[in-house]
Amino acid sequence: MNKKYIYLLGLLIASFGATAQTINLEFPYFAGKTYEFKIVQGNKHIVLQNDTIPKGGKIQLQIPTAYKGYKGMAMWYLTNSKTGGGLELVINNEDFSVSCLDAIPTDTNIIYKNTKENIFEKGTHKKQETLFAKHDAMLYATRAYNKTHKLYSVFAKEYDVILEEYKVFVNELKNSPLYAARFREIANITKGIGTLMTQNENLKAQNINNSIVNQLDFEAVYTSNFWYGVINNFVQLQTNVLKNDAQFIANVKTILKRIPTDKVYTEFVVSLSEELTKVEKDNIIEALISEIKNSNKLQNYDGVLSMYQLK
Repeated sequence: MNKKYIYLLGLLIASFGATAQTINLEFPYFAGKTYEFKIVQGNKHIVLQNDTIPKGGKIQLQIPTAYKGYKGMAMWYLTNSKTGGGLELVINNEDFSVSCLDAIPTDTNIIYKNTKENIFEKGTHKKQETLFAKHDAMLYATRAYNKTHKLYSVFAKEYDVILEEYKVFVNELKNSPLYAARFREIANITKGIGTLMTQNENLKAQNINNSIVNQLDFEAVYTSNFWYGVINNFVQLQTNVLKNDAQFIANVKTILKRIPTDKVYTEFVVSLSEELTKVEKDNIIEALISEIKNSNKLQNYDGVLSMYQLK
Protein backbone atom coordinates (compact mmCIF):
# COMPACT_ATOMS: atom_id res chain seq x y z
CA MET A 1 0.00 0.00 0.00
CA ASN A 2 1.21 3.52 -0.82
CA LYS A 3 2.89 5.13 2.20
CA LYS A 4 0.81 8.26 1.69
CA TYR A 5 -2.42 6.28 2.04
CA ILE A 6 -1.10 4.44 5.09
CA TYR A 7 -0.29 7.80 6.68
CA LEU A 8 -3.77 9.19 5.93
CA LEU A 9 -5.41 6.04 7.23
CA GLY A 10 -3.41 6.39 10.44
CA LEU A 11 -4.58 9.97 10.86
CA LEU A 12 -8.17 8.91 10.27
CA ILE A 13 -7.97 6.19 12.92
CA ALA A 14 -6.26 8.54 15.37
CA SER A 15 -8.87 11.26 14.87
CA PHE A 16 -11.70 8.75 15.29
CA GLY A 17 -10.25 7.53 18.57
CA ALA A 18 -9.80 11.09 19.81
CA THR A 19 -13.52 11.78 19.52
CA ALA A 20 -14.37 9.29 22.27
CA GLN A 21 -14.43 10.94 25.68
CA THR A 22 -12.43 8.92 28.22
CA ILE A 23 -12.52 8.51 31.99
CA ASN A 24 -9.55 6.74 33.55
CA LEU A 25 -10.23 4.93 36.83
CA GLU A 26 -7.74 3.39 39.23
CA PHE A 27 -9.15 1.25 42.06
CA PRO A 28 -6.55 -1.47 42.74
CA TYR A 29 -8.47 -3.07 45.61
CA PHE A 30 -11.44 -3.71 43.30
CA ALA A 31 -9.47 -5.93 40.92
CA GLY A 32 -11.52 -8.97 39.88
CA LYS A 33 -14.86 -7.23 40.39
CA THR A 34 -17.24 -6.87 37.47
CA TYR A 35 -18.80 -3.54 36.61
CA GLU A 36 -21.28 -1.70 34.40
CA PHE A 37 -20.81 1.79 33.05
CA LYS A 38 -24.02 3.48 31.94
CA ILE A 39 -25.65 6.80 31.19
CA VAL A 40 -29.28 7.84 31.61
CA GLN A 41 -32.01 9.23 29.39
CA GLY A 42 -35.29 9.78 31.18
CA ASN A 43 -36.14 6.56 32.99
CA LYS A 44 -33.81 4.48 30.81
CA HIS A 45 -30.29 3.34 31.68
CA ILE A 46 -28.03 2.77 28.67
CA VAL A 47 -25.14 0.41 29.34
CA LEU A 48 -22.00 1.56 27.50
CA GLN A 49 -19.48 -0.86 28.99
CA ASN A 50 -19.39 -3.94 31.19
CA ASP A 51 -16.27 -5.90 32.05
CA THR A 52 -14.02 -7.17 34.83
CA ILE A 53 -11.56 -4.88 36.60
CA PRO A 54 -8.06 -6.17 35.76
CA LYS A 55 -5.17 -6.70 38.11
CA GLY A 56 -3.88 -3.30 39.19
CA GLY A 57 -7.38 -1.84 39.06
CA LYS A 58 -6.90 0.45 36.06
CA ILE A 59 -9.86 0.88 33.70
CA GLN A 60 -10.61 3.22 30.83
CA LEU A 61 -14.27 4.13 30.37
CA GLN A 62 -15.46 5.78 27.18
CA ILE A 63 -18.40 7.83 26.00
CA PRO A 64 -18.63 6.53 22.42
CA THR A 65 -19.09 8.77 19.40
CA ALA A 66 -22.76 7.72 19.21
CA TYR A 67 -23.30 9.71 22.42
CA LYS A 68 -20.81 12.47 21.71
CA GLY A 69 -21.94 15.65 23.44
CA TYR A 70 -23.77 13.78 26.19
CA LYS A 71 -24.21 16.07 29.17
CA GLY A 72 -25.48 14.46 32.33
CA MET A 73 -24.85 11.74 34.88
CA ALA A 74 -23.13 8.42 34.39
CA MET A 75 -22.95 5.49 36.79
CA TRP A 76 -20.04 3.10 37.26
CA TYR A 77 -21.36 0.33 39.49
CA LEU A 78 -19.84 -2.91 40.71
CA THR A 79 -22.09 -5.82 39.77
CA ASN A 80 -20.66 -8.79 41.70
CA SER A 81 -19.91 -7.18 45.05
CA LYS A 82 -21.88 -8.12 48.17
CA THR A 83 -21.45 -4.61 49.52
CA GLY A 84 -22.16 -2.80 46.23
CA GLY A 85 -20.10 0.25 45.42
CA GLY A 86 -19.29 2.49 42.51
CA LEU A 87 -19.36 6.09 41.40
CA GLU A 88 -21.82 8.62 40.04
CA LEU A 89 -20.00 10.88 37.60
CA VAL A 90 -20.84 14.15 35.89
CA ILE A 91 -20.17 13.89 32.16
CA ASN A 92 -19.72 17.10 30.19
CA ASN A 93 -17.00 16.97 27.53
CA GLU A 94 -14.13 16.33 29.93
CA ASP A 95 -11.42 13.67 29.81
CA PHE A 96 -10.65 13.07 33.47
CA SER A 97 -9.47 10.55 36.03
CA VAL A 98 -10.68 9.18 39.35
CA SER A 99 -8.53 7.14 41.69
CA CYS A 100 -8.63 5.56 45.12
CA LEU A 101 -5.57 3.66 46.30
CA ASP A 102 -7.12 2.62 49.62
CA ALA A 103 -9.12 -0.54 50.32
CA ILE A 104 -12.18 1.36 51.53
CA PRO A 105 -13.18 4.40 49.40
CA THR A 106 -14.33 7.51 51.26
CA ASP A 107 -15.14 11.09 50.34
CA THR A 108 -11.60 12.10 51.28
CA ASN A 109 -9.53 9.39 49.57
CA ILE A 110 -11.29 9.36 46.18
CA ILE A 111 -9.28 11.79 44.03
CA TYR A 112 -10.73 13.55 40.97
CA LYS A 113 -8.40 15.17 38.45
CA ASN A 114 -9.01 17.38 35.38
CA THR A 115 -12.75 17.64 35.99
CA LYS A 116 -14.27 20.96 37.00
CA GLU A 117 -17.69 19.32 36.88
CA ASN A 118 -17.11 16.55 39.41
CA ILE A 119 -14.98 18.66 41.73
CA PHE A 120 -17.74 21.32 41.73
CA GLU A 121 -20.44 18.71 42.36
CA LYS A 122 -18.63 17.18 45.33
CA GLY A 123 -17.75 20.60 46.72
CA THR A 124 -21.24 22.05 46.50
CA HIS A 125 -22.77 18.92 47.99
CA LYS A 126 -20.48 19.17 51.01
CA LYS A 127 -21.05 22.94 51.31
CA GLN A 128 -24.81 22.50 51.24
CA GLU A 129 -24.72 19.75 53.87
CA THR A 130 -22.66 22.01 56.13
CA LEU A 131 -25.10 24.90 55.66
CA PHE A 132 -28.10 22.74 56.53
CA ALA A 133 -26.35 21.27 59.58
CA LYS A 134 -25.59 24.80 60.85
CA HIS A 135 -29.15 25.88 60.02
CA ASP A 136 -30.69 23.04 62.02
CA ALA A 137 -28.39 23.65 64.99
CA MET A 138 -29.23 27.36 65.14
CA LEU A 139 -32.94 26.70 64.62
CA TYR A 140 -32.99 24.29 67.56
CA ALA A 141 -30.99 26.77 69.64
CA THR A 142 -33.44 29.62 69.00
CA ARG A 143 -36.30 27.34 69.96
CA ALA A 144 -34.54 26.19 73.12
CA TYR A 145 -34.24 29.69 74.57
CA ASN A 146 -36.85 32.26 75.46
CA LYS A 147 -36.60 35.44 73.40
CA THR A 148 -35.76 37.37 76.56
CA HIS A 149 -32.72 35.19 77.29
CA LYS A 150 -29.36 36.85 76.57
CA LEU A 151 -28.26 33.95 74.34
CA TYR A 152 -31.34 34.07 72.13
CA SER A 153 -30.19 37.15 70.19
CA VAL A 154 -26.79 35.52 69.54
CA PHE A 155 -28.37 32.42 68.02
CA ALA A 156 -31.03 34.42 66.16
CA LYS A 157 -28.34 36.62 64.58
CA GLU A 158 -26.33 33.56 63.50
CA TYR A 159 -29.51 31.98 62.11
CA ASP A 160 -30.09 35.06 59.91
CA VAL A 161 -26.46 34.88 58.72
CA ILE A 162 -27.01 31.26 57.61
CA LEU A 163 -30.16 32.24 55.68
CA GLU A 164 -28.12 34.85 53.80
CA GLU A 165 -25.31 32.35 53.16
CA TYR A 166 -27.83 29.99 51.60
CA LYS A 167 -29.08 32.77 49.30
CA VAL A 168 -25.50 33.32 48.14
CA PHE A 169 -25.08 29.56 47.62
CA VAL A 170 -28.27 29.39 45.53
CA ASN A 171 -27.09 32.30 43.37
CA GLU A 172 -23.73 30.60 42.82
CA LEU A 173 -25.56 27.54 41.49
CA LYS A 174 -27.89 29.64 39.34
CA ASN A 175 -25.02 31.58 37.76
CA SER A 176 -22.78 28.57 37.13
CA PRO A 177 -22.74 27.20 33.55
CA LEU A 178 -21.68 23.75 34.79
CA TYR A 179 -23.99 20.76 34.48
CA ALA A 180 -23.04 19.92 38.08
CA ALA A 181 -24.88 23.06 39.19
CA ARG A 182 -28.01 21.95 37.35
CA PHE A 183 -27.66 18.51 38.92
CA ARG A 184 -27.53 19.97 42.44
CA GLU A 185 -30.67 22.03 41.74
CA ILE A 186 -32.44 18.95 40.39
CA ALA A 187 -31.37 16.68 43.24
CA ASN A 188 -32.54 19.28 45.75
CA ILE A 189 -36.04 19.29 44.27
CA THR A 190 -36.35 15.54 44.82
CA LYS A 191 -35.42 16.08 48.49
CA GLY A 192 -37.94 18.86 49.03
CA ILE A 193 -35.25 21.55 49.10
CA GLY A 194 -36.04 24.84 47.39
CA THR A 195 -34.12 28.02 46.77
CA LEU A 196 -34.83 29.51 50.18
CA MET A 197 -34.72 28.26 53.77
CA THR A 198 -38.07 28.70 55.45
CA GLN A 199 -40.20 27.06 58.13
CA ASN A 200 -43.37 28.18 56.35
CA GLU A 201 -44.54 25.00 54.62
CA ASN A 202 -46.86 26.81 52.22
CA LEU A 203 -44.12 29.21 51.17
CA LYS A 204 -41.71 26.28 50.78
CA ALA A 205 -44.21 24.43 48.55
CA GLN A 206 -44.75 27.50 46.36
CA ASN A 207 -41.01 28.04 46.09
CA ILE A 208 -40.29 24.45 45.02
CA ASN A 209 -43.17 24.51 42.55
CA ASN A 210 -41.90 27.77 41.05
CA SER A 211 -38.43 26.24 40.67
CA ILE A 212 -39.84 23.24 38.80
CA VAL A 213 -42.13 25.28 36.56
CA ASN A 214 -39.96 28.27 35.71
CA GLN A 215 -36.34 27.37 36.38
CA LEU A 216 -35.49 23.68 36.03
CA ASP A 217 -33.86 22.75 32.74
CA PHE A 218 -35.78 19.63 31.70
CA GLU A 219 -33.11 18.76 29.16
CA ALA A 220 -30.77 18.51 32.17
CA VAL A 221 -33.38 16.61 34.19
CA TYR A 222 -33.59 14.07 31.35
CA THR A 223 -29.98 12.98 31.91
CA SER A 224 -29.85 13.47 35.69
CA ASN A 225 -31.16 10.08 36.86
CA PHE A 226 -33.93 12.04 38.64
CA TRP A 227 -36.43 12.18 35.78
CA TYR A 228 -39.11 10.15 37.58
CA GLY A 229 -38.37 11.82 40.91
CA VAL A 230 -38.86 15.36 39.60
CA ILE A 231 -42.09 14.62 37.72
CA ASN A 232 -43.52 12.54 40.56
CA ASN A 233 -42.69 15.27 43.10
CA PHE A 234 -44.29 17.89 40.85
CA VAL A 235 -47.54 15.93 40.54
CA GLN A 236 -47.66 15.07 44.25
CA LEU A 237 -46.99 18.70 45.19
CA GLN A 238 -49.77 19.93 42.93
CA THR A 239 -52.36 17.32 43.96
CA ASN A 240 -51.66 17.00 47.69
CA VAL A 241 -50.40 20.44 48.73
CA LEU A 242 -51.27 23.22 46.28
CA LYS A 243 -54.61 21.68 45.20
CA ASN A 244 -55.40 24.18 42.47
CA ASP A 245 -56.22 22.48 39.16
CA ALA A 246 -56.30 25.74 37.18
CA GLN A 247 -52.79 26.56 38.41
CA PHE A 248 -51.72 22.96 37.75
CA ILE A 249 -52.82 23.13 34.11
CA ALA A 250 -51.19 26.54 33.59
CA ASN A 251 -47.96 25.32 35.18
CA VAL A 252 -47.79 22.23 32.93
CA LYS A 253 -48.32 24.41 29.86
CA THR A 254 -45.44 26.65 30.99
CA ILE A 255 -43.14 23.63 31.35
CA LEU A 256 -44.15 22.26 27.94
CA LYS A 257 -43.34 25.57 26.27
CA ARG A 258 -39.90 25.54 27.91
CA ILE A 259 -38.87 22.11 26.58
CA PRO A 260 -37.06 22.68 23.26
CA THR A 261 -36.49 19.19 21.88
CA ASP A 262 -39.16 16.82 20.61
CA LYS A 263 -37.51 13.83 22.28
CA VAL A 264 -37.59 15.27 25.80
CA TYR A 265 -41.03 16.83 25.18
CA THR A 266 -42.41 13.42 24.23
CA GLU A 267 -40.84 11.68 27.22
CA PHE A 268 -42.18 14.38 29.55
CA VAL A 269 -45.72 13.92 28.24
CA VAL A 270 -45.43 10.14 28.67
CA SER A 271 -44.21 10.37 32.28
CA LEU A 272 -46.61 13.15 33.24
CA SER A 273 -49.59 11.32 31.75
CA GLU A 274 -48.68 8.15 33.65
CA GLU A 275 -48.39 10.07 36.93
CA LEU A 276 -51.68 11.92 36.35
CA THR A 277 -53.43 8.61 35.66
CA LYS A 278 -52.09 7.17 38.94
CA VAL A 279 -53.58 10.04 40.96
CA GLU A 280 -56.85 9.96 38.95
CA LYS A 281 -56.38 13.41 37.47
CA ASP A 282 -57.95 12.68 34.09
CA ASN A 283 -59.38 16.20 34.08
CA ILE A 284 -55.86 17.61 33.87
CA ILE A 285 -55.05 15.34 30.93
CA GLU A 286 -58.25 16.42 29.15
CA ALA A 287 -57.33 20.07 29.62
CA LEU A 288 -53.88 19.47 28.11
CA ILE A 289 -54.83 17.39 25.07
CA SER A 290 -55.32 20.30 22.68
CA GLU A 291 -52.07 22.00 23.76
CA ILE A 292 -50.05 18.81 23.37
CA LYS A 293 -51.65 17.63 20.14
CA ASN A 294 -51.25 21.01 18.44
CA SER A 295 -47.61 21.31 19.47
CA ASN A 296 -46.63 18.78 16.76
CA LYS A 297 -43.76 17.74 19.03
CA LEU A 298 -44.83 14.20 19.93
CA GLN A 299 -42.52 11.74 18.22
CA ASN A 300 -45.03 8.89 18.40
CA TYR A 301 -48.46 7.95 19.70
CA ASP A 302 -47.49 4.70 21.40
CA GLY A 303 -48.97 3.50 24.68
CA VAL A 304 -50.29 6.29 26.87
CA LEU A 305 -49.70 8.82 24.06
CA SER A 306 -52.50 7.26 21.97
CA MET A 307 -55.01 9.45 23.79
CA TYR A 308 -53.47 12.55 22.18
CA GLN A 309 -53.97 11.11 18.72
CA LEU A 310 -57.59 10.02 19.08
CA LYS A 311 -59.02 13.18 20.53
